[in-house]
Amino acid sequence: MKRWMKKIRSTLFFAKEKMLLLNVDVVIATYPKTGSTWLQTLLRKLLVSRFNLGEEAIPEIFVESLLGLAKIPDNVPHIYITHNMPKFNEEPYQLLELNNDKFRKNKVILLVREPKDTLVSLYFHNRFRTVPPAYTGDIDSMVHDDVYGIEKYVKYYQTWEQDRVRCRAFFLLRYEDLQAHPETKLKELCEFIGITGVSDETIREAISFASFENMRKVEESNTGRLPALNRSKNPQAEAFKVRKGIVGGYKEYLGEDSIRYIDKCILERLPAMFGYPLDRPI
Repeated sequence: MKRWMKKIRSTLFFAKEKMLLLNVDVVIATYPKTGSTWLQTLLRKLLVSRFNLGEEAIPEIFVESLLGLAKIPDNVPHIYITHNMPKFNEEPYQLLELNNDKFRKNKVILLVREPKDTLVSLYFHNRFRTVPPAYTGDIDSMVHDDVYGIEKYVKYYQTWEQDRVRCRAFFLLRYEDLQAHPETKLKELCEFIGITGVSDETIREAISFASFENMRKVEESNTGRLPALNRSKNPQAEAFKVRKGIVGGYKEYLGEDSIRYIDKCILERLPAMFGYPLDRPI
């Protein structure tokens, strides 16, 4: 019975998503823990400011559901964010298959982040933010895990490197570039999405709103003001989604053997277009 219920829920999910995508202009595709909360916070604030909607519209300005579509004005670009891996927490990398064909009529922003920082962030999410923990081993063991380790990250982006030509338009966004040049990258994103008439002041307001300090305050207050920043049931500091967000923070947590293993995997198999390790030319 449980298997049938799972099959029915899966079928309903894909049917609803298919309907959503017919009403979506832009898809943000992200591997977990690559900075999607920060990116969508930037864009949510930018959209409500540009279209004079008021901050109360921030939780509803992205496409979240079929019912939610009616709350987004027609003149506002319809943006949908997804990992496109509904079985991420169950499926080993050997079975991972991404259906990117469904984005043929959409513009796609693919978000990517230094894999070592990504895995560290994923570890803290799995170990502390989820209740009960999604992963209970140590961080160096998770690097080699079939479900959460580096092999799945590599396969995800290998697939996107091949499939990027299938969507209507494609924009590769590196977390590190957005952090280093937020104003420039936001302007490029606006042009790609099709958001015109965005002032420098609106760009700066979005960057200020999505600052680490402000996002941490929102998460601590647990007001639901930003959908992705609801507090975990775990009260520990390690359970916060807005934890550090720095480039190169992995050095505090990963052992030397794990760092060498990850770098070997990405040097050998991650397409060069992503530019990792960070000192490798794109």
